[in-house]
Amino acid sequence: MTGLHPHQAGIGHMTETPEHPSPLENDPYQGYLNEKCVTLAQVLKRAGYHTLMSGKWHLSYHRKGGWLLQCGFDRYFGIISGASDYVKPTGRRGLTYMNDPIKPPEGFYVTDAFTDYAC
Repeated sequence: MTGLHPHQAGIGHMTETPEHPSPLENDPYQGYLNEKCVTLAQVLKRAGYHTLMSGKWHLSYHRKGGWLLQCGFDRYFGIISGASDYVKPTGRRGLTYMNDPIKPPEGFYVTDAFTDYAC
């Protein structure tokens, strides 16, 4: 996402989870993107491109400044936490459209629905 080594971007080990925010700041092992890196979406946006993403993010959870719309994407549909139930993603591991949580529609299945929202 950044072209940097994970330690340079703040993801030196695992990302923070919805249940456990990282106690570290400005550390190679903090578990979320740091403010020193630039995402590919930010670079493309500056060049006049429109950017969208669907799928899992898990590069920031508790710090909304590291979410997709704040990291250069124009549109997003997916799971901020990265891991969820494929049929009923809810709660802290639920679905997000743009920056807002949404409920999965009836008959929802993750890999089918991403294309419906993103296109």
